[in-house]
Amino acid sequence: MSWDEFECRFYDHSLLPLRKVNIMEFLESEQGDMSVADYSAKFNEFGWFVPSVFIDELLEDVKF
Repeated sequence: MSWDEFECRFYDHSLLPLRKVNIMEFLESEQGDMSVADYSAKFNEFGWFVPSVFIDELLEDVKF
């Protein structure tokens, strides 16, 4: 198996399901009883999992 094939299989098997879970958690997140600072930190944490959402500043403003 080549390195490229290993990377693809590893991503599909291990990282893709985790990313999907984090995307859903990001889209369903609400501030609730968190402070603005805590919510902002959570928002930035999810940026790694959902980079395409951060590109559209309009969506960012609407969601948060």
